Amino acid sequence: MDYAAVRTPPSLLRLSVDGVLLEVPVPHGGAVLVGRSSRAQVRLTDSRVSALHCRLVDRGSALTLEDLGSRHGTLLNGRPLHGARAVKRGDQVQVGSATFVIRDVVAARAAPIPAALPHPLAPPTARSTPHTLALVLFLIGLLALALGVLLMRQTSDSPVPAVFAVPTSPPFVTTVPASAAPPLPTAAPALPAAVSPPALAAGPTTTTGAGAILYQADWSSGMNGWIGGPQWKVVSNMLVNDGSGDGFIVAPYAATTSDYAIEVEVQVLRGDNFLLYLRQPDNRGTDVGYSLQFYDGQTLLNSAAVSHLAIRAFSFGTGWHTYRLEAQANSVRALVDGTPWLSSTDNRYLDGRYVALRDAGAQINVRSFRIMAL
Repeated sequence: MDYAAVRTPPSLLRLSVDGVLLEVPVPHGGAVLVGRSSRAQVRLTDSRVSALHCRLVDRGSALTLEDLGSRHGTLLNGRPLHGARAVKRGDQVQVGSATFVIRDVVAARAAPIPAALPHPLAPPTARSTPHTLALVLFLIGLLALALGVLLMRQTSDSPVPAVFAVPTSPPFVTTVPASAAPPLPTAAPALPAAVSPPALAAGPTTTTGAGAILYQADWSSGMNGWIGGPQWKVVSNMLVNDGSGDGFIVAPYAATTSDYAIEVEVQVLRGDNFLLYLRQPDNRGTDVGYSLQFYDGQTLLNSAAVSHLAIRAFSFGTGWHTYRLEAQANSVRALVDGTPWLSSTDNRYLDGRYVALRDAGAQINVRSFRIMAL
């Protein structure tokens, strides 16, 4: 396969790791590191895997595999790897107990957004927005108004009224003075300022079915049933973490269905590495189930936080963002500020009704948390 013919930087390297599809961003001319180190884009916990075990390098017209002096070596199609070797689709790479299958290199669905932008998830410019539709309807109304004036001048000798009543229902809109008309956005809208949320009703609602809110947190009178370590506190109706250690906090609710989503509004003050969990089997706060992790400039969709199902670069800055993690049957999906972000299929955790947050060194504020049926 001619990798140069399909690659538009940045690209996604598709690997099948023990049957799980993994998509790893790789810049043109860059490399994907495999190993146990936090520097590796593909991290493995096997003790036979070296910190930096091997790497896949984009050579322009080909993709090459190199062993980085690992203790136990790397196998390519069952044979020990010596030096750099070109790899192609279908080649099998064994690192420790894990087996990779080279699947493909494709153009990334969305390039990482620069950290300097106030809102890193601006919608594509080609997509229609409410302001664009309003402008189109406004122009149609003006055109119809002008045609009406011309017709009245031709068919009536009476003076033309200075003002016409324009219907407010489509396809017309009322004329709005220029000073009051909302400006068309030239950039992503600014995130709302950090404010204390209103008191929220805790516990399940009376509604059922897809989209029903099963639970909504209420921290107006303290923890209100949430179970966590001493680094978790409630301040101004918000759940906060001081970043002093690695600890879980578990919601006081067990979902009534295995198909559900959690949606959390979070602000990171400093540091990184925090996770959202669902489909946990109990309320002990352990590293099981599916998680959405934010660590080292990346978002990771994990199975038990050690098997990465999908990875994508992301910079959350210090603004508020809404993170959503959902599981339906054997499909797991993550959204950031309403934008689909990561997805995968996995059969390991098909049930589990408990949800949790975990902080491993970041100072964060959480102003809303809810569980919804799918």
